[in-house]
Amino acid sequence: MSNSLSERVYEASVPYLGPAAMVFLKRQTATHMGGLNFEQITLTDLPELLGWILISGRLLIGPKADDLVGKLQNEFNVRLQ
Repeated sequence: MSNSLSERVYEASVPYLGPAAMVFLKRQTATHMGGLNFEQITLTDLPELLGWILISGRLLIGPKADDLVGKLQNEFNVRLQ
């Protein structure tokens, strides 16, 4: 990965999503964010991405998705869109 932001989001996600974290994150940006490449996200993209992590993550990991999004919000000082 070349983007330190995407690396940090990925690293924070692994404890919650395990080995599926990268596939999950890439799917969120590609499917819900106009085909955006996860590795090219910017801080401007982060609020929208966090919203999709929350929605889709709740389907997979339940309330742990709220914990993950909270962690990312605190780390990057962003709020959901």
